Amino acid sequence: MRKSRLSWATQSVLIGLFIEGTSIRRAAEAAQVNKNTANTFFNRLRQLIYLKSPDVGFIEAEINLDGEFLQAALARGKTEKDIRPFGLVFNAR
Repeated sequence: MRKSRLSWATQSVLIGLFIEGTSIRRAAEAAQVNKNTANTFFNRLRQLIYLKSPDVGFIEAEINLDGEFLQAALARGKTEKDIRPFGLVFNAR
């Protein structure tokens, strides 16, 4: 991977926010960087985690959606097709 142009302090802030599970937009605001920069940094972290994991096979996950979440989404006019599961952040490339 290419060397990051972000300062160590900015990288540390973004890594901490990534670990906490902060959204990209909020992380960008906290680190005072562009949201696209934070997105690229988060994606690089995900790739590093994937590449350094001991089992480089497929990442399997089970998604449990709360019934109340589904009812609330459907009440707002969303269709079941519009509801996207949250939590799957790894992109195996």
